[in-house]
Amino acid sequence: MDNIQNVTHGAVQSIGGIATVINEVNDIIASISAAMEQQSIGTREITSNVSQASEGLNQINAHIMQSATKAESISGDITQVDQTAGRISHGGSELDQNAQELLSLSNQLKTLVDRFVID
Repeated sequence: MDNIQNVTHGAVQSIGGIATVINEVNDIIASISAAMEQQSIGTREITSNVSQASEGLNQINAHIMQSATKAESISGDITQVDQTAGRISHGGSELDQNAQELLSLSNQLKTLVDRFVID
């Protein structure tokens, strides 16, 4: 009988040890689960930040494209102004030449008129 009691007592102690190990494993699993949840939260934050950065870069790219379009338009306007200035310069040269011819004709006319003497 003592032997059965000793064996039973040993079995109870072993079962208690197993229960302690099971509780320790449960605690470890809970710690791992909490760490995984924290890592999941961190990953979601990183994903959100990357998404926001991507949206910001898309907006910057759109602004750069708009600036490039405006710069191209301004370049075309400058070309038109340069061409117009060239035509004005050419017109000014023709005007100067015509003025010189008119002055020459005026001098010739004055010479002709000066020949006539009114008595």
